[in-house]
Amino acid sequence: MELVEDEVQKDPALQKIMEELTINPDSHRNYTLENGRLHYKGQMVLSTSSSWIPKLLCEYHTTPMGEHSGIFCTYKRIAQSLHWIGMKKTIIDFIATCYLPTE
Repeated sequence: MELVEDEVQKDPALQKIMEELTINPDSHRNYTLENGRLHYKGQMVLSTSSSWIPKLLCEYHTTPMGEHSGIFCTYKRIAQSLHWIGMKKTIIDFIATCYLPTE
């Protein structure tokens, strides 16, 4: 959790959102600060450069849990608890380059 918070603190776009929310909690629709952590519609926010994103994409799409499900299912599973700016595009790009061996 500390690594995620550190990545968010180093992300200029997220820092700006957090600063603006501190001044005016209604300044960014769907974003909130909860115990000093940035959330989007209740989901924890990651930096777009987070080292966790490739691991999460692999876990939620490529592993047996993910079952190489499509964009929509992968997005929905991740979006239940996490958010990052450009998340949909990141997932689309990841799945587009995913290699699923044929038998």
